Amino acid sequence: MQGYVKALPSSTTPEADKEYVPPVSMMAITGFTHTEAPTVAPPPNPYRGNNNVGLPQFSGFWGGASTDI
Repeated sequence: MQGYVKALPSSTTPEADKEYVPPVSMMAITGFTHTEAPTVAPPPNPYRGNNNVGLPQFSGFWGGASTDI
């Protein structure tokens, strides 16, 4: 990470004194299942018969250069 920060152009503005924060973000999509009717067969572990919370998608994003080439 330090090599990436050194490769950035230097500036004499007041913003140059700020610490570098990498351009990283994350995204998560969650789901909740509730049914009024009972299930026909018991669901597999780790799920219950009703009121299940799931995390079907989780993503991480990095912006900018990942190497110094």
